[in-house]
Amino acid sequence: MDSNGLNFWMLNQQQDWPLPPAANTLYYCAKSSRLQLLSMRLGNPPVETFATASSLVETVPMTRDAFGNYARWDAGTLQVWAGGSGVGEVSIYTAPAGQAVTDLAMGYDGILYIAVGGTLVMVDRRGRWPNFTLTAAGFNFWRLAALPDGGVLAGAKDNSILAQGQSPDGVLLWDTKRLAAKCGFGPQ
Repeated sequence: MDSNGLNFWMLNQQQDWPLPPAANTLYYCAKSSRLQLLSMRLGNPPVETFATASSLVETVPMTRDAFGNYARWDAGTLQVWAGGSGVGEVSIYTAPAGQAVTDLAMGYDGILYIAVGGTLVMVDRRGRWPNFTLTAAGFNFWRLAALPDGGVLAGAKDNSILAQGQSPDGVLLWDTKRLAAKCGFGPQ
């Protein structure tokens, strides 16, 4: 109900919406009995170039957890910053000098996965174990995706393969619980 005491479904006929003759942003659909706002571009469309697309692909995305907190990479300070729960941001990881972060993924298992300098760094945000860096010969970690059951899906920029049984498109699956148990820390 609006301020005049009318219910929204009372205004569903074409005569309820007298449109000006030159209305190019509104449209009344007789089939659905709804007034629709038409999409309209103001100005020129963005210029699409390979260089622009490549720079967007190389941008490190920020990540969010289930509570709406975020983590983002700051190339100027070589740090991963987190925020959202309180005032301001706090540094939660500093990359080694000369190594750039290429992706961040907050796992459903409470682990922040960071692809940095071709390695995978696991930062346990629940404090169960210290940061752990995973390296794999011949595989450069580049993009990450958290898996709902824990762990991360990692891809290499050059589509390389890490081990047998892997898909040929360069995708690698790590199970955090098994890896932590194998390395002697974290949940057993």
